[in-house]
Amino acid sequence: MLQRDVTPVLLVASGAAALGAEIVWLRHLARLVGATADATALVLAVFMTGLALGALVAQRHADRMRRPLLGYAVVEAVVGLVLVTTPWLAASADATASLDGGIGTHAIVIGVLLVPTLAMGTTLPLAMAHRARGAVASARDLGILAGANTAGGIVGLIGTVHVLLPTLGMRATAWTLGAVAGATALACVASASRSRVGARVAQADGAPPATPVLPADGSWLALGLLLLIGTTSFALQIAWNRAFAPLFGSALVSFALVAAAILAGLTAGALRAAASRDASERPWELAASSLMAFAICVFVGTVLLRVAPFVLERAARGKLPVVPTRIGLALVVAGSASYLVGVVTPVLASLSSGSPTPGRTAARALLASTSGNVVGALIGSHLLGPLLGPRVTLLVCAGSAAGCALAAAWRAGRARTLGTLGALAVAVPLAALLDRPWDAVDHAAGPFQIAAYRHDVGARAAAPDASRPACRPDARFGRPRSLHHADGALASVTVLGYELAQGATATEPCSLYSLRSNGRAEGSLLVRAPLATREQLASGRAQRAWSGREVPEGDLATQVLGGALGVLGAERPGHAFVVGWGTGTSVRALLAGSPRRVDAVEIEPAILDAARLVEPVPFRSRRARVTRQDARIALRGLPAESLDVVASHPSNPWVAAATSLFSRQYVTLAHRALRPGGRFVAWVQLYAVDLEIVRALLATFRSVFPDVHVIRPSPRARDLLVLGIRTRGGQVTPERKVREWLDTARASSELRAELSRAALDERALRSAYIAGPARVRAFTEGVAPRTDDDLDVEMRSADHLVAGTGDDPETLVRALRGR
Repeated sequence: MLQRDVTPVLLVASGAAALGAEIVWLRHLARLVGATADATALVLAVFMTGLALGALVAQRHADRMRRPLLGYAVVEAVVGLVLVTTPWLAASADATASLDGGIGTHAIVIGVLLVPTLAMGTTLPLAMAHRARGAVASARDLGILAGANTAGGIVGLIGTVHVLLPTLGMRATAWTLGAVAGATALACVASASRSRVGARVAQADGAPPATPVLPADGSWLALGLLLLIGTTSFALQIAWNRAFAPLFGSALVSFALVAAAILAGLTAGALRAAASRDASERPWELAASSLMAFAICVFVGTVLLRVAPFVLERAARGKLPVVPTRIGLALVVAGSASYLVGVVTPVLASLSSGSPTPGRTAARALLASTSGNVVGALIGSHLLGPLLGPRVTLLVCAGSAAGCALAAAWRAGRARTLGTLGALAVAVPLAALLDRPWDAVDHAAGPFQIAAYRHDVGARAAAPDASRPACRPDARFGRPRSLHHADGALASVTVLGYELAQGATATEPCSLYSLRSNGRAEGSLLVRAPLATREQLASGRAQRAWSGREVPEGDLATQVLGGALGVLGAERPGHAFVVGWGTGTSVRALLAGSPRRVDAVEIEPAILDAARLVEPVPFRSRRARVTRQDARIALRGLPAESLDVVASHPSNPWVAAATSLFSRQYVTLAHRALRPGGRFVAWVQLYAVDLEIVRALLATFRSVFPDVHVIRPSPRARDLLVLGIRTRGGQVTPERKVREWLDTARASSELRAELSRAALDERALRSAYIAGPARVRAFTEGVAPRTDDDLDVEMRSADHLVAGTGDDPETLVRALRGR
């Protein structure tokens, strides 16, 4: 072996390019297949399948190459070429999908991903073939190379998310990563020209290996354990992301934090295996003990996640540093378990082949591990997550790891087997004693938000005021109850119920209901009625009892006006389209305008089950239909000029699945689908944002809809509604626009009744209008529209969310008014 081996350095560079490329490709391909759980699982499965196929190719050819580094250079050049051309490929694929209505998008995804991922799957076996030079593959070499590769992944992940994407955008990030891959290819060529092959591999190309490839004793067991560990670890990653989403927020930075913790653990574990004498002298004993510790770490992480909301709440209130607390939780929960996976993987890889050829050994191990990743992605996304939820999924994974530990102990010998059985006999009863269901209220409260809503509501003890109604948001509410909880494909959905705290002064009953998705409020309802039970909500008795007793506070005005603006001042619409069902209140208000048909898309089906408990009226309408679909995919499949209303109520810009619904490309899709005179209504949040974010979002809407109007539904609303009209003629004045609203409301008793629920009378509608086309144009002067290539809004709003910063809504509204 050469004293100066460059393969670890090369693997660091290629690992950085690979992880950065994964993020870029996932974001680009999400436009084609959507952000649904099925689409995400498809992309991940194709990605991992490509790596497995690459390992399969390398298994046959890596050790037969005279200079493996030249092969390494070729595959890195392929990755770099695909990265450099990714923006063009994505744009062409997007245009093709638009033309054929989305037919064949899965084939496009497979075609775009398989070639570069297949190339990526060959890098580790080729590096191993070069490093070992004919020697038997050792756990030490495998650990060093795997550690270098995952260390590069950490650099690529953090650098891409925190540096490249926010500063350069998607297109330039792809080019930069492509340049890194190209530079790696050049370095491989330079290193190959100075290296000399060993005696064994200095044969003619295509010559068979000198030693027959026969499975050694225990090799098939090692391969099977690698497959199971790959399945378990990927299912764990999905469960960890789901568990941390309500705690950290569903932003790209939170995903990157968990992934970085996993990669850090894998790197440290691989380097530990490389330095351990037990990896070569007692490999099965080391594998058994590491897998048992892996199972224990997963269970301990499950227990820690139960108390994580309390820890993050303390950080939110200034008792602990916020960012270090988040990093520490991710490292302790995900990083510690991943460390043990990093230890055991090189050990089992060295045991997985009877061949002394190092490239084949690495390829077989990679093939088994990535095949397990494919299975884990599919099982975790479609079976364990939706059916069992993240907590039970973590427990299942801990059990799987314990089973793997027992199998490795059996191979290590009778003494180790008895010791493992004894450890399990102690651990299982202790785990049953310590394990408790997670508190749905704590995990749904969204402690990642600096001002935890449930505590603010409970802490404010307003002095009695006879001039104000007793049932109001600042009344003293007690700790909420979980009235409904379900783990969907993408999110954990909860309905929380609040009742007046004991000792609170009130002259009437009062209760508050909040529908939350991954800790983020989708909508709330305050009613003059006692808090209902789950059974009363499910039977519909509670909704009938509080009908007409809703209190026009909180975000009720935003929800009602978010639907009503689609029909106020317009001719009777024929076909309306709603993005995001939420509580269903906006759909109910839209139906009051008597459209002939309302089609809605909701990306998380669990939201619909929860919404039936809060607002069941729209579900009974024959004119309303809701489907599980990605909004951009659905709009792309509609004929041009086929809609009269598009009501866009996505989640926040910092949510990864919703950020593409705040870009110019998405607004253009909505404009294309609208008939002349059609209306586009967008819901824009005013919390966790700053002035520049609001200017960028309004500039995006104005770039497509010059006739744009901005409404603040109530004086205390923390949201804006943006109304864009596909103008047939000239723009109307703000005064005339408000008159049109009032005339429509007077003419429809049903619409007037819906507006009354939120206290939206004529005076309230007049004061809600805050900016027209001229004022919006002045407010956004010099600001570029936000495109799919830009991630600055997403990243900055996520930073504001974590740090508890951002501009006050009142300040933003005054700036928009020009005051």
